[in-house]
Amino acid sequence: MTLASYPQAALAVALGMALIWLVRYSHAFSRYKYPLPPGPPGRFLVGNLGHVSIDSPEKDYLRWGQAYDCDVIHTEVLGQHMICLNSRQAAEDLLERRGSNYCDRPRFTLFEIMGWGLTLTFLRYGPRFSLHRRLFQTTFSRTNVRKFELIQQHEARKTVRNLLQDPADWKDITLLMATSIIFRIAFGQEVVDKNSPYCAMSQAANYATTAGGTPGSTLVDLFPPAKYLPDCLNLSEPLAHARRSQKTIRTIHEEPWAASLKDIDAGIASSSFMKTYLEKYRVIEKSGKSQELTIPDIKGAAGAIFIAGGNTTWSTLQACVLFLTKYPNVQRRIQEELDEVVGPDRLPTFDDRPRLQYLDRFIKEVLRCLPLNPLVIPHRSLAEDVYNGMRIPKGSIVFANASAMASDPTVYDRPALFEPDRYLRGEPESPGNFGFGRRKCPGNHLALASVQIFVATLMSAFHIDKAIGDNGQVLEPRVGISIGLGGHPLPFECVFTPRHGVEAASLLEREP
Repeated sequence: MTLASYPQAALAVALGMALIWLVRYSHAFSRYKYPLPPGPPGRFLVGNLGHVSIDSPEKDYLRWGQAYDCDVIHTEVLGQHMICLNSRQAAEDLLERRGSNYCDRPRFTLFEIMGWGLTLTFLRYGPRFSLHRRLFQTTFSRTNVRKFELIQQHEARKTVRNLLQDPADWKDITLLMATSIIFRIAFGQEVVDKNSPYCAMSQAANYATTAGGTPGSTLVDLFPPAKYLPDCLNLSEPLAHARRSQKTIRTIHEEPWAASLKDIDAGIASSSFMKTYLEKYRVIEKSGKSQELTIPDIKGAAGAIFIAGGNTTWSTLQACVLFLTKYPNVQRRIQEELDEVVGPDRLPTFDDRPRLQYLDRFIKEVLRCLPLNPLVIPHRSLAEDVYNGMRIPKGSIVFANASAMASDPTVYDRPALFEPDRYLRGEPESPGNFGFGRRKCPGNHLALASVQIFVATLMSAFHIDKAIGDNGQVLEPRVGISIGLGGHPLPFECVFTPRHGVEAASLLEREP
């Protein structure tokens, strides 16, 4: 089967390629006062297509930055300018201090095909983005997230109880925790156990969004007419993946919404994001006044809480278990701090959080050593800009290389070491874990609170050891991340052992 067998698709591709060539050709004769940032030379027509690896693009950009001795790198693919910021300084200068010019997103055609609609993470800059941003900032401000602490504490203790019963299934159990917290906050729905259809739904949605490759870098993102290509041509696996994922994304928007709507209409719904804004919408609608909020807005925002909050939290919980397993001396120090602050007769609460300073530094170091989005979700420049004598064209896709920033030897002493105490020396937190500027994730306070109460409760009840292989060798956990949006730590094995034997179980029973 060839492209010629599909004349409409062939025509669309041919016309698109011709247009790209004309744009590139006209640029060749244009004169600019400032040069583009340095970068690898491209090929005729396609530019740097194929030069950036799918598995670890952040390493390619870091390598080019070192080769050109510049923290800003330029590539061009099919006529689309792409800028990568390899340093904290460049990212903060552009995405924070000049944030008004970099608050847009590129068009994520791949996620459009999946079915992500009015989702804050992917929204272009404009009135709709501002509306959704306000909804999230109001709900998840540093002050307002405190009302979710009892939910988070309850789910952390439920997680540890489940681990006592089935420690080998720890990944599904931590997925249950992340899903339970988010579903209760977004929809008011309780997720009882790991066999809940909501857990399966969450795992499927996580896979759908993470397995499509780096956002903004796929063929259909860079060349939207490619979305009309039939799957049988095998020209784009991400495109085929997006089409296969449509049912999954539709399900996570429709099923929790329908269940919550039924409870709201019956007057038995728990407090939730959906309930709050649906009731506000109905009051204004009944009054006959105009309003900018719509049902698709509420549905899209609730879905965004689910996929963004749930996936990020689950990934971070796994990453914490990874580093606790890999560094037993760090684990011991967390437990010593817990024994001193909390004692043996109760479980930690959020009131203990200000005094758990080493645990706080541990989480900071986890986020530095394993950025879950190595290139962050890309921004888009609204207007042409000049930075350090380099031109950044209007409409450029701008990546922030969080992985490079986290390992910068000019910022961090011995960055390859896992060392929570580096923050006592004044070394900064790793930037980019929750984004930059006006695109920074508004749910960061909620996510960090969930992770902290989980680690504190887990370390109060368990030791975690490295697994032993069939040949008697210790299985050393490998530090790495899966590709795609919101990646997960690579698979590893570990062994959970209760710290205080039967006392741990009785303590958990006494403190629900």
